[in-house]
Amino acid sequence: MNSRDVNLRLHQIKSFCTVFPDSCIMLNYIFSEEESRPKIEYFSNMINKGIACEILPKVNIEIMKRLFRASERFIRIIRSCKVISRSVAKQSLDKIFIVKETAEILELAFSAIFRQISRKYFRTFPEKTATIRRARVVETSVMLEFWSVIERSEKISLSVFLNKLEENFKEKYIEFCDKQSLFMGKLNADLLKNTDILETKKSLAEMLLKCGVRNYNDVEVLSQAIGRMYKIRKWCTVVTTDYTDIIQNRIVIDRLTQLIVSDPLYFLYHLDKKIDCALNPEDGAKRMKVAYMSFFKAPPDIGVV
Repeated sequence: MNSRDVNLRLHQIKSFCTVFPDSCIMLNYIFSEEESRPKIEYFSNMINKGIACEILPKVNIEIMKRLFRASERFIRIIRSCKVISRSVAKQSLDKIFIVKETAEILELAFSAIFRQISRKYFRTFPEKTATIRRARVVETSVMLEFWSVIERSEKISLSVFLNKLEENFKEKYIEFCDKQSLFMGKLNADLLKNTDILETKKSLAEMLLKCGVRNYNDVEVLSQAIGRMYKIRKWCTVVTTDYTDIIQNRIVIDRLTQLIVSDPLYFLYHLDKKIDCALNPEDGAKRMKVAYMSFFKAPPDIGVV
């Protein structure tokens, strides 16, 4: 076996392939998700070797919605902390000043918040853990600022203190957007417009649903990725950490559309395999008897990118 057989052909991948990070990849970076950090770092390092990276319109919309919702949820936790702190202290927060003993009020308030979360119904376990993680982020921010106020010997009521923190969390959305821009810069990623993508038919979405993709947002992301792949005539992959709805259906998605769906740890391997398959997705589709022309409202302009 020669070196060409055992090594990933990065030169060909850079020439003939494009990568679409899913929203979860971007959000894992923005929210500094510790368990995903090694995967995101590996993905970023590989893309930085010169592999084309593009952000699909639906992915960008989903990221902005999630960032706004996350900011709102942080604020709701602060407001819950206010209400529960008032109940714990049994008096107005205007009458309570930040002294070391006030830490007990906040500790009891956050303990009550976590109990509420643990008793609440969630559709999925990851949704519950994400809610707990957000509350922990807020708790950490509150208490770090609390001890900073103590160290500065500031005379400030608990009401004013929590109101200021609420205002700070309102600025989280801007902070999140800045981190998104930073990550896109690290990836040298281009933000696509709808006009950059072949418009797909409803029948493609229906086929993806039959593949087992249950989330309509994911169906739209995959449809856009397929539309972009056949427009630019390059092998493409949606890189994601969504195992429950996308990755577990990757084999059938590939077989029926030629689109690769992959975990960040395996995307280069799958792209390398596609280079062996055929020169471009159209040739691969013809070889696999995939009726790709039926996916689109207007046929691809062969050779036009």
